[in-house]
Amino acid sequence: MHSNEELIEEGIVVKAENGELDIELLSTGECEHCSAKLICKPRDENSQVLHLKDPIKVKPGDRVRINLKESALFKASILLYGIPLILLFAGIFIGLSIFSIYSSAELFSFLFAVILIAIYFSLLLFVPGLKEKVQEKPRITLIR
Repeated sequence: MHSNEELIEEGIVVKAENGELDIELLSTGECEHCSAKLICKPRDENSQVLHLKDPIKVKPGDRVRINLKESALFKASILLYGIPLILLFAGIFIGLSIFSIYSSAELFSFLFAVILIAIYFSLLLFVPGLKEKVQEKPRITLIR
């Protein structure tokens, strides 16, 4: 399954400093049904604020369009939820066989799984360049 569809939102830059932006998305009424609402921070009931890097040097008050491929959202979901879930189950099952001689095998297996997940997220966060390779950035274009 290959999708070239994009999520397109428009917003107004409310803060731009040190190469980072806060963009208030213009409400379209579609937010309730959007899977990307997890990355938007609600400012109030009718607006969302998105925090992004500034690739085009915009100023507060500028109107921008944000494009994000749907495949990027799917990839992010797999990286943030799918792989950790797999590691949880794999860690528990592997841990049960490793720690089967102990009376607290279930506890040790669970802790083993949690350690696997912690290592995974540590690698994503702290290995230089790894996060950038797996994370597709939204494109920002200036509308004015």
